[in-house]
Amino acid sequence: MFGLGVLMHRHFELGGWITAQPAHPKHRGYVRGWRHGVYREGPYVAAYGAGGGKATVDEIRAAKRIDWSTDHLRLREALPPAFTAPHIRVAPGFDGATWLDLGRNDGRSVRIHATGRDVLTPDPQEVCWRRTQLTGELPLPAKDTNG
Repeated sequence: MFGLGVLMHRHFELGGWITAQPAHPKHRGYVRGWRHGVYREGPYVAAYGAGGGKATVDEIRAAKRIDWSTDHLRLREALPPAFTAPHIRVAPGFDGATWLDLGRNDGRSVRIHATGRDVLTPDPQEVCWRRTQLTGELPLPAKDTNG
């Protein structure tokens, strides 16, 4: 989720309104540790409990990108900043690129990187746009005519 090294399934209170449950993202592999008598390696750490291959404090901090706590219980319960970071117009990408929201209904945005730019729809695990009534649509960038 959001490119983090931890999976978190949570129910959020929405203050009297409801919305459809978002699609469940495909996992990139197993959670590291013992499950059902089998030890597996994987890109995720288990940020709950202790023992049996569960994550250490340092592993949870790295997986959730949290640097302000060293308390195991608090870290296990903490929401990573990525969960609460919708972006308005500009957002950092996972690989150092920068995203620009064009405010389009089809979701296409500009991904600006070291070798140029691309117009595409970002993966919702990487970028989540926040739009208001004042978010207008920007034009698609002109095609490069210099070769």
